[in-house]
Amino acid sequence: MIKNKSGFTIVELLIVIVVIGILAAISMVAYSGVQQRARDSTRKQDLAAIAKAVNLYYADNGQYPPTQVGWCTQVSNPVYPQFKDALSRYISKIPQDPIQAGEPKDYFYRNYGSSFVLYAQVEGSGNGSYSSAGCSVIGGGTVSYNYAYGK
Repeated sequence: MIKNKSGFTIVELLIVIVVIGILAAISMVAYSGVQQRARDSTRKQDLAAIAKAVNLYYADNGQYPPTQVGWCTQVSNPVYPQFKDALSRYISKIPQDPIQAGEPKDYFYRNYGSSFVLYAQVEGSGNGSYSSAGCSVIGGGTVSYNYAYGK
């Protein structure tokens, strides 16, 4: 009687494990990129929503929303809520950055009198380099942004 043994050799098992590991690593990298692009898309949509509220405020008041410290502030700055309070009639809740909510890199507003700009720090490539120098920032200091939206 001849008995045939069936099964996998150790080499075959190792090859399968390595292939599965490579596929898992590729999937993780791709998934991370998808999450990053989704957060950036959310940031851009948030700035568009805030800009719409700012424009509605301008249509009703003939000027852009005020800030406590001069002409610029963090959108969600709890120390200086004037911007947020001014927009409360036009937007139910001011959006915040998906990762940096309430932090120094949260969305930023700059009023130039005849125009305004909103800033965010996107994870992908932005459209420039912008600084909050001389403005009210959560936690103090100066913050750099890489995406601007506004007039």
